[in-house]
Amino acid sequence: SGGSNLSEAGLPAVCTLLEEGIARLLTLSGVDRREITALFAGLSGVLSDGGRQAREIQAYLTDRLPGARCRVDGDAVNCLRSGIREGDGLAVIAGTGSTAFACKNGEWHRVGGWGSLFDDDGSGFAIGRDLIRAILLAHDGRGEETLLTSLFHGATGADPWDMLPTFYREGKPLVASYAPLAFEAWRQGDPVAGAILRRAAADLARMIEAAARWDCGDRVVLCGGVFRDRKVLVHLLRESLDHPYRLLFPSLPPVYGAVVEACSLAGLPVNDDFENRFGDTLPT
Repeated sequence: SGGSNLSEAGLPAVCTLLEEGIARLLTLSGVDRREITALFAGLSGVLSDGGRQAREIQAYLTDRLPGARCRVDGDAVNCLRSGIREGDGLAVIAGTGSTAFACKNGEWHRVGGWGSLFDDDGSGFAIGRDLIRAILLAHDGRGEETLLTSLFHGATGADPWDMLPTFYREGKPLVASYAPLAFEAWRQGDPVAGAILRRAAADLARMIEAAARWDCGDRVVLCGGVFRDRKVLVHLLRESLDHPYRLLFPSLPPVYGAVVEACSLAGLPVNDDFENRFGDTLPT
């Protein structure tokens, strides 16, 4: 239905998006809203103001689903619970942006996720920004020649120096969309792309090790588009970590973690049979 990051979309737009999404799901399933017993919403950006907006959204949802127990929390809950059903653990989300969370005895602690102006280390945006910068520096004669230049031109039909107004107009999502080119250049042996991906892996490793100070075990659930090419980034990530963490890739998407939390609110069991049936409902 659209982006639900509070820091980017704003509270009114997120509330409207959630209500429209719920109404659509109810219509598609033929379920009356009075039949809903629990709702969990794991949203990006809801914890940035001490949880005030999370409480406002929770009240909004409770008003629209009066028979349901509703809870709103960060999207890291979705990520962690899609890989670890209960208990302590670490979650790393690296998509357009990046953040890490530690869950210890039911309490959540965040590392990173301070936005593209100050952070987003290891994210798709950071990789996309660094590869565009590398192409621009090579064009100036200030940087090393790189295969990224021809790959970018082949993907867009244009050169970065001609697209600067578009980058600034469309911002973070567009820049992040070019991150896969770094992985392609890496596979073809480009050293500039290799340096970009090693830096991203090192940044993610620092986030994991910072989050690990809450002593929440060695299980790390990895979510987000940056981890789609596991052979590359995870290999580099393992090289950068000081501890042999168990890196977990959920077989189901993060929305499954939200379902696990909703089941917990409703007092419903989550077992292998539930997971198998849920997986059957997802598009391939």
